[in-house]
Amino acid sequence: MTMDLLNYAYNTDQPRRATWTAARTAAILTAAILVSLLAAPQPVTADSETGDGG
Repeated sequence: MTMDLLNYAYNTDQPRRATWTAARTAAILTAAILVSLLAAPQPVTADSETGDGG
């Protein structure tokens, strides 16, 4: 089913193909940003009990 939708989107006329390409690129960039944010080391926050950041 998914491949049918992808093939339909790819084989339609040029404006739709351009829209599909832009949407796919935006989705890939969004996913890459989310992955990089999740993979990045998290900043050290202040400890809730001592407040010394350790």
